[in-house]
Amino acid sequence: MKLGKLRTVDIRSVWPDEARDFTPWLLANTDELSQALGLDLDLHRAEHAVGNYSLDLIGTIAESEEVVIVENQLEQSDHRHLGQLMTYAGGTNASYIIWISTNFREEHLSAVRWLNDGTVEGIRFFAVEVSAVQIDDSIAAPHFTVVAQPNEWQKQTRAKANDAIIGERGQQQKEFWNLYLQRIREAHPDWTNAKNGQPQNWYALSTGISSISFTSFFSKGGELVARLAFTSSDGELNQDRFERFENRRQNIEALFGHELEWDDSRKHCSISVRTPGAFGDSADWEQQIRWFIMQHERFREAFGQVRAQL
Repeated sequence: MKLGKLRTVDIRSVWPDEARDFTPWLLANTDELSQALGLDLDLHRAEHAVGNYSLDLIGTIAESEEVVIVENQLEQSDHRHLGQLMTYAGGTNASYIIWISTNFREEHLSAVRWLNDGTVEGIRFFAVEVSAVQIDDSIAAPHFTVVAQPNEWQKQTRAKANDAIIGERGQQQKEFWNLYLQRIREAHPDWTNAKNGQPQNWYALSTGISSISFTSFFSKGGELVARLAFTSSDGELNQDRFERFENRRQNIEALFGHELEWDDSRKHCSISVRTPGAFGDSADWEQQIRWFIMQHERFREAFGQVRAQL
């Protein structure tokens, strides 16, 4: 058997400029980074303003809507980028902070480890080295290596992967949401970059604004529910955002052709629409997915009417 020889190529021959080449490429191609981290990244946009500075990439974790930020550095790590990362993390309320570099200095890896040990629970820092490789004369490919991460992260992500294959229902749920994401990419490729479903009864898509999501789920009462969910830890912010939509209630309900459920009775507020339909028979999946997509098309139109006020 003849095998090719793997070699590293000059990263600047693949992405000559970090801002013009690498960052836009990563925004459109998150799979390799997602796989290296064990996360389903949904990156929304590049050059996100944070005060007078510009963050390379911002998005969410597809399954949880937690904010993720990415700072790129196609050279050896330095103190300036570490400081910028701290500024961006504070300015975006990020839960996942990812620093990408071609080579990390040991003192910067120590800083990332210290941050993971010392910051509040729920905030996670990752240092990821990027390189470009090819086999013989093949097209160059990206290679990401996680060199610093939260303690026990690998064990946790492996456990999640194992959990996902345990149980027939969990596997069915994962297959349903995989098909759901496939149909969304076919109909609306700009809605999400996510590709991997999870073994759960719900899925949240980003609105592009932190702590507001387009959520689809199966209720315990045997119904399909599409929802615009306001999930900030700040209850007053949820209420304020909810009221901005409620002020346009008549126009929004006209988009759907019927009344919606408006719920601000708890810390997390929501606007929902539902229809009978239990999870189970795969013969029903296409019809159920079409219903979810139709409702979120309407929610997105409504969201566009209010977005500038949020």
